Amino acid sequence: MDTSKYWAKSDKVTTLVIHNAALREALDKLYELGYIEKEMYELLKIACEYHDLGKINEMFQARMKNKKLHFDLEKEIPHNVLSLFFVDSERVNKINPEDKKNYVRMLFAILYHHYNSNLMRMVSSARGN
Repeated sequence: MDTSKYWAKSDKVTTLVIHNAALREALDKLYELGYIEKEMYELLKIACEYHDLGKINEMFQARMKNKKLHFDLEKEIPHNVLSLFFVDSERVNKINPEDKKNYVRMLFAILYHHYNSNLMRMVSSARGN
């Protein structure tokens, strides 16, 4: 998927490609400095790649182009929730087939990469619960 034409930020500079490249650079530094081990590095590479793919939706992109538009829970799903649907479980599980929890860990990392104490309430209300 070509993410170079989608905005990650409203600054009219930062596309998803640019944003993910910056994350990958920071991740590479953590690994080079020995702060994380190989398996965690491989998992975080995937998380970095998928974490903002939910921004590839018309409403989010419209807000990136027009600062007068604001997030509306009645009409839009948070990008971190949408990003979950892009995660390839087989790709995650290939890193360590013995650890069946890595996929769920990945989902939680992506879901909560923008901490919001009301996230579960937002998701529930969006579903009509």
